[in-house]
Amino acid sequence: EKSLGSLSKDSRGIVGLFSGGTLCYEAGLVLREMLSDPIHSNLSMRGIIPFDPESETSAHTLLDLGDDQFTRGQPHPMIDLRDRCRRLVRSVEDPSVGIILIDVVLGLNSHPDPASELIPALNEAARRASDMGRTITSIVSLCGSSNDPQSLDVQKEAFLKAGALVTQSNAQAARVAGGVSMDDLNLLMKENFEC
Repeated sequence: EKSLGSLSKDSRGIVGLFSGGTLCYEAGLVLREMLSDPIHSNLSMRGIIPFDPESETSAHTLLDLGDDQFTRGQPHPMIDLRDRCRRLVRSVEDPSVGIILIDVVLGLNSHPDPASELIPALNEAARRASDMGRTITSIVSLCGSSNDPQSLDVQKEAFLKAGALVTQSNAQAARVAGGVSMDDLNLLMKENFEC
């Protein structure tokens, strides 16, 4: 079982890379209530600081990668995972980052096998963080069913085998990320997620 208390005190920042605005917004609402540290996002939300791509922030960052600023001339991130994978790997260059939060949306209009691209990126991020003496906790919210072409069970098993925490909902993923960030094992014990 994955250790949840292994992040250093200085590396508890959350980077959330979402394929859509609704899930990113929901995570922002949950984390805004849980965390006292600043949260940055490209979504406009009360209590959330506007994301500045030029800033060297060590705060929590939640990005809707389906927003027009990221998708002009490119396929949507539910279909094309390359930009999200690049950002995911680069995110660990910030020494304050210890938690990666991603949504994986299954269905007919989504990538045919998201785990096949996201897992190598999660592994590379973990390797780079390890080279810097840090640990990364990856949290995946899976949105789909066993009837989807990608199969929820197949995707879940692949992410679990790769060492990710897998939640039953996006809100739960945000709560788990907040609990890991705060090193609140009591809060985490209340959540029924798989690792």
